[in-house]
Amino acid sequence: MNSKLQQFFNVLAQTSLGRKSIITAFYLALLAAFLYVSLVKDYFFPAQELYVYTFVDMLHPKSIAAFEQAHNVKVVLRYFESNEELLAKFMINRGVGYDVIITSDYMVEFLSKDNLLHKLDHAQLPVRHELDERLLGKYYDVENEFSLPFSWIPYGIIFHKGLFAQQPETISLSLLFDDPKTRSQGVLKPYRICMADDSREAISLASLYLFGDVAFWTEERLRKIEALLINQKRWVESYVNQDLAYPLFSGLIKVAMAPLFAAYKVLKTSQDFSFMLPEEGSVYSIENLAISRSCKRVDLAHKFINFMLSRQESARMSNRCGMHPSNKTAYTLLRPNIVNNKHTFPDNETFAKLHLLSNDVPLKAFEEVWLAVKSS
Repeated sequence: MNSKLQQFFNVLAQTSLGRKSIITAFYLALLAAFLYVSLVKDYFFPAQELYVYTFVDMLHPKSIAAFEQAHNVKVVLRYFESNEELLAKFMINRGVGYDVIITSDYMVEFLSKDNLLHKLDHAQLPVRHELDERLLGKYYDVENEFSLPFSWIPYGIIFHKGLFAQQPETISLSLLFDDPKTRSQGVLKPYRICMADDSREAISLASLYLFGDVAFWTEERLRKIEALLINQKRWVESYVNQDLAYPLFSGLIKVAMAPLFAAYKVLKTSQDFSFMLPEEGSVYSIENLAISRSCKRVDLAHKFINFMLSRQESARMSNRCGMHPSNKTAYTLLRPNIVNNKHTFPDNETFAKLHLLSNDVPLKAFEEVWLAVKSS
């Protein structure tokens, strides 16, 4: 240091004003360090980024924040509206730019067959042993080589309680497929409905109603299903998959076929509605966590999956979104009014009557049936 400058500081330190200035500067430096330490840390030790591709509202914001803090990582969420949108994008860019995805059961099979998914290292996923065995080893990933179930969603019928003089103990698919003017099942008055806006779901439900299964797709059966759905259209107000609040609350419809998470939004708001699984059975879906083949942070992706499947985080997701967690140890953390109701949370006997929608169907024939229904 320059000798004259050193002499200046020595003289300054010997004065009262000088000592106060030095002390003030010291504390200001401490305050600046406290305020900007995170910026300095991020500059010299930047957080990794993990890109997650998912449906909207599948992950709880608090879970994301907790994972980021625990692993010094920035989770970047990207959203798609349908599984088909995800597949189209992955077919174009081979999944580059995405690390973890959340996708539905049937889509896992397509993605894995096209070599778009990274094989899981189960040694890095100890949470696997806590998962509900009913959700493992399904047709789309028999060995769970590429995916682990994240949540499962039964589809049932949501209806206005005022439709009946007395709350029924069971309900039938006839509430969807019989002419409401016949007032079957003790219905008090005619009504209009919302039907699933998905060809596989609608055709499978019609098959359950007519034939009691979703396994055989002969031309004769498909013609009967087509006729049933065309006839049903006379009392269908609209075909929707999720947004049921307006048509139900407005009174436009009294009955709707819906996934539980869509019905859950209505049930949380009003006591006027009930959700039940049809006695003939129904369909359900499994949402899965998987790793993109192009993932550059495979170890971190495994940590993310293990974290999101943990007891606490999967229960947090379920209680917010209305989808059941795959972690069976989380069931005790779910809302009692949901988990203690066999319609919203099926027991083993009821679960056995739920059907996953297989890819082993005549898709072209399904499209022709659905086109005939929509254009009728």
